[in-house]
Amino acid sequence: MAIAPVDLGRRERKKEATREALIAAAVHLFAEKGYDATTIEDIAEVVDVSSRTFHRYFAVKEDVLFADAEARLRRFEAALAARPADEDILESLRAAAQVMAEMLLDRPELEAARHRLFMNSPALRAQGLRHTEEWARVVAEHAASRLGLDGHDALPQLLGGCTAVVLRTSRQQWANNPRTDLRREIDRGFDMISHLAEAASPRQKTKAR
Repeated sequence: MAIAPVDLGRRERKKEATREALIAAAVHLFAEKGYDATTIEDIAEVVDVSSRTFHRYFAVKEDVLFADAEARLRRFEAALAARPADEDILESLRAAAQVMAEMLLDRPELEAARHRLFMNSPALRAQGLRHTEEWARVVAEHAASRLGLDGHDALPQLLGGCTAVVLRTSRQQWANNPRTDLRREIDRGFDMISHLAEAASPRQKTKAR
């Protein structure tokens, strides 16, 4: 008997709900017990599924923390591609970065906990930095195309690196202090890039004190 489209839709929703439940359970257990001490069996038990079911979604427990990394990068890339071709490049990068903020703010507690896990585990932090490099690469390629430069030229590479740093430091400030406005922090980062010499001047350092 053929499966009706509504059944397919229900099945996909159930699979997605299980996947999200496994992610939430894993982050909670990692924070509570420690990443190394948490087993796949522990995670599966919280969600009331088998370890075999866990492996249908993730190959290893590390994958849980990076499950949506590719989808986020693709969404960020699409946000960049949608910006007007005649827009100032930094404004395009700022706007696309705000799309990332929206993704994080959809699940603030989970995202903050996940970021703290990265900071407390050298292995996870190294993996996170590799993903950050991918974001920098996407920015550099976009900037090179917009500016008519080779992707390996200094300016696109610098724009990619600066954008990645703004994203990372803004997320870190937000994760460490729930009262931090993530969107405003991203804007502040791009403002500083736009006026880096001014922001780094001795006068500004004196004001900061």
